[in-house]
Amino acid sequence: MLESVHTKLALLAFALSVSHARAQPIEQPRLEFDIASIKPSNSNMGGQRFRNTPGALEVINMQPSVMIWNAYNLSLEGQLTGVPSWADNDIFDIEAKAEEDPSLGPAEAKARNVLRLQSLLMSRFQLRAHWETRTMQGSVLSVAKGGSKLKPSATGTDYRTRQGSGDLLCQRCSLPIFVHFLSNYLKVPVRDDSGIDGLFDINISFAPIETFDGDPKSERPALATVLQDRLGLKLESKKITIQVLVVDHIERPTSN
Repeated sequence: MLESVHTKLALLAFALSVSHARAQPIEQPRLEFDIASIKPSNSNMGGQRFRNTPGALEVINMQPSVMIWNAYNLSLEGQLTGVPSWADNDIFDIEAKAEEDPSLGPAEAKARNVLRLQSLLMSRFQLRAHWETRTMQGSVLSVAKGGSKLKPSATGTDYRTRQGSGDLLCQRCSLPIFVHFLSNYLKVPVRDDSGIDGLFDINISFAPIETFDGDPKSERPALATVLQDRLGLKLESKKITIQVLVVDHIERPTSN
């Protein structure tokens, strides 16, 4: 079993590779699960599950593309490319376990499982990929003139989210999480330039971006207007530079 200091060095090396790599292939992590079962999903559970606990990982009803998002901590729309259609549609279950050092804190133990998931994708799905720096059209979130109007979460508030067409609730929400939701909704990468730390309760309604024939015209203001008036945040369309994970090869998983 690797010592804690070795783990921290491995995690630091991974973080640096994500931040500074330029068209470099992803490397094989040093950590692996002791036991891992992968099978096509036949679960009747609605939705997906990604349960990461010290020494164990449970994945239910998840596409390989979503597994990659979790394994490489991707957060922006457009940050993953090259995925074949089957990897966006086929769903699998994973149960994996590893003997873990009980002295490790929960955050570090979970980070080690993320590295193990990378190893699993490489060994069982034959994942090969590389990082590229790309410039693309996106949006930037910053503090509007007059300052932030965000409402800090009260002590004891539970984390909760709800998204709909023209509605977004994010309770006990950090700005990076909120930006991730905006990126998913706008379908473009969104960069957080607000510099704001902390946890906030955000509950906004706005005119839906996508409408369909026969839908009544929304009386709600546009998203950018709501962000500025309600939250004191400015959303601007700009070209931004991000790290993109390019999938070169992936196969359906080998049998257990």
